[in-house]
Amino acid sequence: MKRNSRDIFSMVNPVGKDDLKEGDLVFFKIHSRSISHIGIYLGNNRFAHASMKGVAISSLDDAYYSRYFYKGGRVLAQFKEELSGVPDDSKDNN
Repeated sequence: MKRNSRDIFSMVNPVGKDDLKEGDLVFFKIHSRSISHIGIYLGNNRFAHASMKGVAISSLDDAYYSRYFYKGGRVLAQFKEELSGVPDDSKDNN
């Protein structure tokens, strides 16, 4: 199932920039009133995201991304399997 960035934002528990953990998603509103860009937080204020050249690693401290940062988000448990495409082994199947 295709998802746009706004759909994905509805699948997370929002967290502030200071509460980000590795694997959290970071959302940006770049020249838009709605979320237009997503990355995956890597730690140390760095995140991986799509760019014109492929996957890029950037800093949330970069003036450009700092300006457009909207919120971070931790994927809610019920959506982890759907978003990753990999079964969630943490579920108790007994």
